[in-house]
Amino acid sequence: MSIPTSADEISVDWLAAALSDSLPGIPIRSVEVVDWNAGTTGRARLRIGYGAGEAGPSSMFIKLPPADELQKMMVQVTGMGRREVLFYTHLAGEVPVRCPRPYYAAANADGSEYLMLLEDLAASDCDFPTLHGGCTADYARRVVAELARLHARYWNSPRFTGDLDWIDPPMRHEIGPQLVGQALGQHGAEMPEEFRAMARLYIDRTDAICDLWEQGVPTLCHGDCHIGNHFVTAGSPGFLDWACVYRCPGMRDVSYFFTNSVPTDLRRSEERDLVQRYRDALEAAGVAPPPPDELWLQYRRHAAYSWVAAVTTFSMGDKWQPLHVGREAVRRANAALADLRTVEALREGL
Repeated sequence: MSIPTSADEISVDWLAAALSDSLPGIPIRSVEVVDWNAGTTGRARLRIGYGAGEAGPSSMFIKLPPADELQKMMVQVTGMGRREVLFYTHLAGEVPVRCPRPYYAAANADGSEYLMLLEDLAASDCDFPTLHGGCTADYARRVVAELARLHARYWNSPRFTGDLDWIDPPMRHEIGPQLVGQALGQHGAEMPEEFRAMARLYIDRTDAICDLWEQGVPTLCHGDCHIGNHFVTAGSPGFLDWACVYRCPGMRDVSYFFTNSVPTDLRRSEERDLVQRYRDALEAAGVAPPPPDELWLQYRRHAAYSWVAAVTTFSMGDKWQPLHVGREAVRRANAALADLRTVEALREGL
C-alpha cells in the first residue's frame, strides 16, 4: 500500500484501506484536510465522514514528513519518522502510560516516507498543560509518577535483545555538535558563561559525553518528554510525539523534563524531592533503582542532554519551534547547568 506524501493526497479510497484493520466494516464517505502545519515533522487534521448510521472518530491527527527539504533530510537521517511508526505499531498498545491511539502507521525502509493516523486528542476531551499556565508542583509529581511507571515496566528488559531490539540507544550524529556550534556562533556572546563552557565541552567531547549518558540500567525512555509533548486525561499526564523513543537510563527523561519544562524557581525548590519520589516509585514497582547519590549524579549529567536539545532547536530559529519558546527553553537549561554544576559533573566523569 502506497504512502501519501502530503495530506492532500489522502483520498477516500486510500483512507478506507488504511483504516480497514482499526475500523473494520465502517465505510468512509468523505475526508477533508482542515488544518496543516509543519515543524520537525508535518502535521495535519482530517475531518472524516462515514456512511449513514456508522460511527467512527470524526477527526484524526496525521503525521508525515515535513515539506521543507532540509528538515525532511534531518528527519530521515535521524530516523525520527520510522522510529515513531515502529512505536505506534509495536508498543503503543502496551505501554503503561497514556499515548494517542494509532489507527494506522507505516513507513518505507529508509524512513523517507511515513504516515501516522492518530487519535485527535483535542476531540477526545484531553487537555494540554501548556494552555493553562504550564507546570505546577502537583503536575510535576504526577509526571514523575507516570515516568516511573513507564520506566519500571521496561527496566533492564530482556526484550531489548528480542522483540524490542529495534529500540536503539540514543542516536549519535554529527548534526548535534554542528547545531550547538552554530548556536555558539550566533548567540554565545549574549549568553552566560555556562552556555559557552557547555557548548565547547560538548563540541570537543560529544561521544565521550554520550557514553556518560548511557551509563546505568537501560529502560524504555520517551526521549523528548518536554511539556509541549504532554496532554492530560482525567487528571493524568499522557505523552505524545514518540519519535525519540530510546533505550537508555530513565533519568534521561526525568532530568529532561525538569530542566526543560519546570519553571526555574519551582525546579530549585522541588527537584531533590521529585528525584526521590521517582526513586521511591521505581522501588515500589519492584525494580532496584540506583542509590540516591548515583541517581542524583545522573540527574546532574543528563541536564546537559536537555540543554543540547534546547540549544539545537534554538539554533534553527523559528523553523522547529517559535523563537520565544526556544529562547525560554535555553534560559531554563542554562540556569539548570549553573545550579547543578553540570559541566563540572561531566568533566569529572570524563
